Amino acid sequence: LPWFWERYDPEGFSIWVFKYNKLEGECQVLYRTNNLLNGFLQRVEEFRKYSFGYLGIYGVEPELDIAGCFMWRGTEIAEEMKEHPQIESFTILKIDTSNEAHRALVNDYWGKTD
Repeated sequence: LPWFWERYDPEGFSIWVFKYNKLEGECQVLYRTNNLLNGFLQRVEEFRKYSFGYLGIYGVEPELDIAGCFMWRGTEIAEEMKEHPQIESFTILKIDTSNEAHRALVNDYWGKTD
C-alpha cells in the first residue's frame, strides 16, 4: 500500500478500525455471523458513495469475529455511522496515520493476500 500512503490526505479523510463487541452466544455460527454483518452493512448502503473499506468475518466457528477498516471524507466520525442503530456494538479506533503500528493495522486489513 505504499502508493496509498504517499497520496493519503489526513486533513481531508480519516481512517477508522471497527471491531464488533460480541455478546454471549454471538459469532459462533458462520451463517448467523454473516447475517449480523450484512444487516450492519445494509444500514450504511447510502454511505458507500463517501467511504471505502472492508468489514469482514475472521476466525473459525465457534470463535468468529467481525472487524474491518473504513476511510471516509472528513476527520470526525461520520453522521451516518453515529446514527447507525448498531454502532454502539462496535469498538471504533481512529487511525493515527503518523503511528507505524496503526498504519500496519490498516495494511493488514487492506493489503493482506493470504
